[in-house]
Amino acid sequence: MSKFKSFLLIFIAQFLVYALVVINTRAYTNDDYLLTIISDVVFASTNFFIIKKIAKDGSTFFDFLGYVMGGTTGSIASMWVSINYL
Repeated sequence: MSKFKSFLLIFIAQFLVYALVVINTRAYTNDDYLLTIISDVVFASTNFFIIKKIAKDGSTFFDFLGYVMGGTTGSIASMWVSINYL
């Protein structure tokens, strides 16, 4: 897999994970059981995928950048969406 594809894959996965952390926090503080369950399942599944990918392919600097940048932008984007639409 090319460095860019690997970066993009990890970026998207981490974006999703950190977005789910924010959504999950808002869901359980609002006693929204269904959204909590859905976000937990997707969160756990995505983490499993990331661990499997890194264990299988190893890790590069581009994976690290995707990991960090995806998580940060996922949190910020999810905060904005959850504040404005949830």
